Amino acid sequence: SSLCVYISQTPSPITGGWFRYTFTTPNFPDYPKYGVWPDAYYVSTNEASPAVYALERTTMLTGGAARSVRFTAPRLAGFGFQALIPSDLDGPTAPPAGSPNFFMRHRDDEVHNVGANDPAQDFVEVWEFRVNFAGGSTFTGPSNIPVAEFSSELCGLTSFNCFPQPGTTRRLDPLREVIMWRLQYQNFGTHETLLGNFVTDVDGTDHGGIRWFELRRTPPGAGAWTLVQQGTHAPDAANRWMGSIAMDKDRNIALGYSTSSSTVFPSIRYAGRLASDPLGTLQAENTLQAGVASQTNFDRWGDYAAMSVDPSDDCTFWFTTEYVPAMDTWATRIGKFKFPICGVTDLLFLSKADSPDPVIVNQNLTYTLVVNNPSAAPATGVMLTDTLPSGVTFVSASSTQGTCSQADGMVTCNLGTVAGGATVTVTIVIQPTQIGTLNNSATVTAAETDPNTSNNSASATTGVVPNLPGSYSGSSTSGNTETVTNCIDPTSNGVFQFNSSITISTQTGGNFTATGTLTGVGSFQGTTINVTNAAGTIGSSGAITGGTFNYSTVRGGMTMESGTGTFTGMATASPTVSQLVFNFSSQSTSGTGCRSTGTVTVTPTPSGGGGGGGGCFIATAAFGSPMAVEVQVLREFRDEELLTHAPGRWLVAAYYWTSPRLARLIASNEVLRSATRITLRPVIWWAALALESPVLAWSLLILGAGGMLVVVITPWMLFRATRPGATQPLNPRGEG
Repeated sequence: SSLCVYISQTPSPITGGWFRYTFTTPNFPDYPKYGVWPDAYYVSTNEASPAVYALERTTMLTGGAARSVRFTAPRLAGFGFQALIPSDLDGPTAPPAGSPNFFMRHRDDEVHNVGANDPAQDFVEVWEFRVNFAGGSTFTGPSNIPVAEFSSELCGLTSFNCFPQPGTTRRLDPLREVIMWRLQYQNFGTHETLLGNFVTDVDGTDHGGIRWFELRRTPPGAGAWTLVQQGTHAPDAANRWMGSIAMDKDRNIALGYSTSSSTVFPSIRYAGRLASDPLGTLQAENTLQAGVASQTNFDRWGDYAAMSVDPSDDCTFWFTTEYVPAMDTWATRIGKFKFPICGVTDLLFLSKADSPDPVIVNQNLTYTLVVNNPSAAPATGVMLTDTLPSGVTFVSASSTQGTCSQADGMVTCNLGTVAGGATVTVTIVIQPTQIGTLNNSATVTAAETDPNTSNNSASATTGVVPNLPGSYSGSSTSGNTETVTNCIDPTSNGVFQFNSSITISTQTGGNFTATGTLTGVGSFQGTTINVTNAAGTIGSSGAITGGTFNYSTVRGGMTMESGTGTFTGMATASPTVSQLVFNFSSQSTSGTGCRSTGTVTVTPTPSGGGGGGGGCFIATAAFGSPMAVEVQVLREFRDEELLTHAPGRWLVAAYYWTSPRLARLIASNEVLRSATRITLRPVIWWAALALESPVLAWSLLILGAGGMLVVVITPWMLFRATRPGATQPLNPRGEG
C-alpha cells in the first residue's frame, strides 16, 4: 500500500515533466485528500483509523529524496468509512511562520457520543499537525467548535443507497462521513479563515442538504478558532450533496454541489453569497450542468468535487464534479464564474454641490449630488439618503435614475442598479427659513460591500443671509459710462441686488469693449456684474483681456471681485442702438455700513469681424467737451444713413483712404483744429436735418458721391483729429 504523488517540475503540468514519489503506508490509503501548506503536503486517508500524513514539500519541489510523517486520530463510533480533511492554503498571504496545518471532521453528537451527547448542539473538530521531519512532530486535538444541530443519519450511518433518481430504483451514496474537500484556509492579515461543508439530513426524512461553515481566528496565529457563520442549503425538496466551497479575496463565497431527486436527474448546481449578505445565507442557485439521465449500474456518486480560486486574480472560481451525459455514463464538467464586485477597490463615489452660496433666506437653495460608480462592476440596490437640516422647507427632489421621496425631513432616493462607469445625478431643492449656516450631509450605499467607504458621504455648508434693503446711485457719462454706488442699509450681513443699464450706439454686427473698475470693496465678499443686451444678445466671442472679470455665460457675464478688467464682445442686436443691462449683486460680510463704487464703460471699437463694408470710425468727444452734442448727431447720421446705403458706404471708404495724413497734420496745429470745428458745424446742421428728411439725406449722399468730398469728408476727417487721444484711423476693408 502506498501514496503515489506526482509534482510538476515547471509551471506547465503538460510539457514540463514530473517528479514521481511513492510513500509506503501501513494500510490501504483509501479516499486520500491533499492540502498544500508552506512546509509540507498534508494528506488524510481512510484506514483502520483515520490517518494523516505530512510529505516533505520543499524537497519534493526539487526532486530530492523526501521524507514523510504519519499520525492517526481515534475513530468515531457509528461510521464505517471515516477520514479527516486537511486545510488547503489559498490566497497570496501565507500562514504565520511556524503555523501548523489544520485537520477537521464533523461530529454528530447524538450518533458518535451516545449517552453523553449535547442535545443542543453538535461540533466540528479542529486538529493541529506540526511537522518536523528531523523529529519531534506533533498531532494534537481536537478543539471542539460548537455548531447548530445537524444529522449524519442519511439512510442510516453506512448505507450507500440513499438519494433517489428518476426512472430507477438505484439510489446514490450521500457520502455523509466526511467534511468535503476542500477545507479552504486563507490569511487575510487581520484574521484567518477555515471554510468547509458536509451533507446533513435537513428534516429527518433522508432529505439531503449542505451544511456550510466559516471559522475565524483573530489575530492570525493566536487565540482560538470561533464560528463566524453557518448555514444549511436546502431550498427545495431535491437532495444536495457532494459539495465543495471556497472564498475569494473579498470574502465572497461560492458553493458547488450535486443535486438529485425522484424528478430531477443528477445535476450540477452552485450558489454563492457576497461578503455583505446576511450571515449564514446564500443567494439563489444556478445550474452549471442539467442532468439528462440516471446512473443505474452503481450507487457510488463521484466521491470527489473541487471548488478552487484562480490565483491569477483571486476572484474567479473554478468548479468541477461529475454528471451523467447518458445512461450509466460518467463525465466531468468544469465551469468558472466570479462575482463582478470582486477586485473592485471603489464601488461608489458621492459628490455634493450647493448653489447659490450664500443663499438669501426664503429663496431656493439647490443641492446637486452626483453618484458615480468608478468600477467596472454594477452596484445594485443603490440608495441615497439626505437628512435635511432644521430650519428649511423642502421643495423638491428628483434624480436622473430611480425615484426620490421625502418624509420627516429625510430625502430617500432609490436609484436601483448603477452600471459600472455610470453616474446618477440627484437634485434636491429647499428653502432656508432662518439666517445663519446650513450644514447638510448625504450618504450613498449599495447591496455590495464598497471596499472604500470614505467617499460614500458628502457634505455642503451654506451661508443663509437676509435680503437687505438698499439703494444705488448711478450717472451716465457720454451715454457709455455708468458709475454705480452700492448703499446697503440696515448695517448687517446680507445680499443686496440692483440693476443698472447703459444705452450705447453700436452698429449691427459691430464690436464693443466693456471696461470696469471696482473700488471700496473691503467689506464686501464680492460684486457680481452680469451683462445682458436688452435689444438682442451678446455673442459668445467675448474674451477676457485683463483684471478679474470672468466671462461666464453665452449671454455675457463678468464677475468682479476687485481691481479692473475688460470684457470684449460682439453686439448682434438690432436696431443699432443697444441697451446693455448690468445686474449688480453684492454680499456684505462686515455687518457694518459699506459701500463700493463700480464704473463700467462700454465703447464701440473698430476691431473684430462684422462685415457689411462698414467700420466703427465715427469721431468721439469726451463727455462735457464742446463737441459732444455734435458727435452724437454724426453717430446717428452714420448709423441710420451712411452705412445703410451704397453711396454712403462709398464715402466711408473714401474717408479711410484720404484721411490719415491730413488728420495728423491738423492734430498738430491749433489753428487748423479751430477751423475744423467751424467748418464742421454746417455739415452737422445738414446731417441733423437729414435725419428728419429722407429726401435731404439722399441729396447729401448724392452730392458727396458726385465729388463734394470737400464738403463732407474733409471736415469730418479734420474733426477726427480734434478728439483727445486721437489715433490713426484704420483701413476698414469690411471688417466692421
